[in-house]
Amino acid sequence: PEPSNNIARPASPNTPHPPAPPAGPARGPGGRGGGTADAGVGAGLGDAGRAMLFDGSGNRVMLSKETPVKSVAFLEESRDALVAAEDGVFLSREVTADGPMERVSEVVSAGAVAGLSRGRLLIVDNELQSVLEVNLEDGGKRDAQCPCAPKVLTRMTGANIFRLNEVSNGPLWLVEVQESGLRTIFVPPDPSEPELEE
Repeated sequence: PEPSNNIARPASPNTPHPPAPPAGPARGPGGRGGGTADAGVGAGLGDAGRAMLFDGSGNRVMLSKETPVKSVAFLEESRDALVAAEDGVFLSREVTADGPMERVSEVVSAGAVAGLSRGRLLIVDNELQSVLEVNLEDGGKRDAQCPCAPKVLTRMTGANIFRLNEVSNGPLWLVEVQESGLRTIFVPPDPSEPELEE
């Protein structure tokens, strides 16, 4: 069946909550957030084409690309890093500073990436205002449009649901990964909650 939009119950701008990141520097010098993996590995964006990746023991690896890096994340329970840059989305297996990076998607307008299982990932395509799921094992792809102009992929607690926009006084937009496809979910703001300060 075709993926469809759903409307969820009103919610406070502060709920549902994404999982808390592990202790350690979760942001790079540029102030932009990175991703964290179940394996305890984190990542943060630096300047231009640089991305810092680190583990719970304090080991750090600096990845460099010739084109600006826009988002970094890890596949679940692995040290395989996803890197979204202006020339596509790349995978660095068992990431090392000088290791090869395999192009896994031609999307050049990727604003965010997130890992699902070891063989699947999500990509926010800023140009098409859509979310793309890529299966690295069989090359399959599924997508869902979102009128929210998705910007981020923040995983919600204990589910294959990701937040697509920043928390604000407005509605939340989510995407749920289902067996039948991707489903976008509209969560209206709760009018009884006080407004957040800008």
